[in-house]
Amino acid sequence: MREHSIFISKTVVLELEWVLRFSYELNRDVIATTLQKILTTQNFTIEQQLIIEQALQWYQQGMDFADALHLASSFNAEKFASFDKKLIKKAIALKTGIEIFEI
Repeated sequence: MREHSIFISKTVVLELEWVLRFSYELNRDVIATTLQKILTTQNFTIEQQLIIEQALQWYQQGMDFADALHLASSFNAEKFASFDKKLIKKAIALKTGIEIFEI
């Protein structure tokens, strides 16, 4: 892997977090460290890396990674709506700067 340029889509990063959490039962700190290493590996090209980095930051602050990725992916939207009350509560508490409301 070190000899090749590798593209990693943001959905692969999302799935990786899920596998590390559910299949390997790793804790949040280990998962965050693993994702950070992937983001800083020189021969890896990460799809929408800045969005992944923002999601990772919110994840490290307690937000679910998938929720954080959905929210970070909406940075160009005027508003973010969700049925997920937990996501809304966490996003407001973290002061994400994104206008968010419940559907």
